[in-house]
Amino acid sequence: MHTDAYVADGRIIWDMTRRFDLDLHAGAITTDGVDERRYSYGFTVNALIRRNLRMGVGYNFQGFRDADLDPEGYNAEGVYVGLEYKFDEDDLGWLGSKAAGQRSYMGDAR
Repeated sequence: MHTDAYVADGRIIWDMTRRFDLDLHAGAITTDGVDERRYSYGFTVNALIRRNLRMGVGYNFQGFRDADLDPEGYNAEGVYVGLEYKFDEDDLGWLGSKAAGQRSYMGDAR
């Protein structure tokens, strides 16, 4: 038996201040064509804790769970807390300086 299933998520983010933003989001899952549909929607308030580190607390008023198509549970109903860290070349600079002093595994390029 073959079943088609689709998940779609979208979000709108408003910067309230330099440190805080509001995230409104919604999602949908359909199976068996479009005969069976479930939805999720909610909001998140995010705060910039320090450079590149953001924490958010949110609530999904309506939600769904699907272990295969949404294993992280982004669309689950209820309260959630999230933590995001953005890595850039400044954060990983120590890797470059250490690696630059070592010879390539391909041999000397001369």
